[in-house]
Amino acid sequence: MNGVSPLRGFGGQPERYYRCPQCLSIVLVPLPTGRKLNAFFEESEGVQSLIESESKRRTYFNHRLNLVELAHRRSSSPRLLEIGCGSGVLLAMAAERGWSVEACELSPILAELTRRRVPGVTIHQADFLECSSIPPQSFDAIVALDIIEHVLSPRRMLERARSLLVPGGLLLVQTPNALSLRARIGKERWNMLIPEYHFHLFTAKSLGDLMKDTGFTAILTRTVSGSGEEQGLRRWTALSKELGLSVFRLGNALLVLSRTVERAG
Repeated sequence: MNGVSPLRGFGGQPERYYRCPQCLSIVLVPLPTGRKLNAFFEESEGVQSLIESESKRRTYFNHRLNLVELAHRRSSSPRLLEIGCGSGVLLAMAAERGWSVEACELSPILAELTRRRVPGVTIHQADFLECSSIPPQSFDAIVALDIIEHVLSPRRMLERARSLLVPGGLLLVQTPNALSLRARIGKERWNMLIPEYHFHLFTAKSLGDLMKDTGFTAILTRTVSGSGEEQGLRRWTALSKELGLSVFRLGNALLVLSRTVERAG
């Protein structure tokens, strides 16, 4: 394959992941067929573990919502869309702060759980790219945490997100960091190389370039680490580790907050 270097591994399976020598991002080749473009969803057996995990991560969601609110150009009734809402923890927190909230969620179990957690929430139980019920420029902010690595076409996802944002609207994306310390040490054994679910793994450069190409400008790019479930002393230890790794963008995940820009012409 031209322009990419193969990664070997997976217990003798054929080479499936390739690293771009220019931007160092990682892509699954070939991409699967017959899958939803927003391929991330929770199978029924994983829902309970997700619920338990998210119930311990209020500080994690609070931090991400704070980033959006600090950058938000205030409107009288701010609107937020979450792509893949999980059990609805972030949406519930946003609603408590006065945001009008909606979500695109493929899992019927998680969609129903979020409806019960967030009274009045609108859940579009559909693939994000196929959801025609959302009119253009409907939102001040869109949040997509651990979603873009699961989609077959990240470019189409970002283009769709831009079309749904008002001018100057915000997009917050989190995704595994293909140049994290763990990725560098693990190489082909890095635990984020999961061919069944992870199709595109980005670097800060590759994600930033794609956002620029699709009409965004990054206003914050950093790496984050830890699960967000840490408590007490473990939390302070995790924060110290995160700060140290973020200096050289070696944290486990990329966190990018961007704003839409007007395109020439």
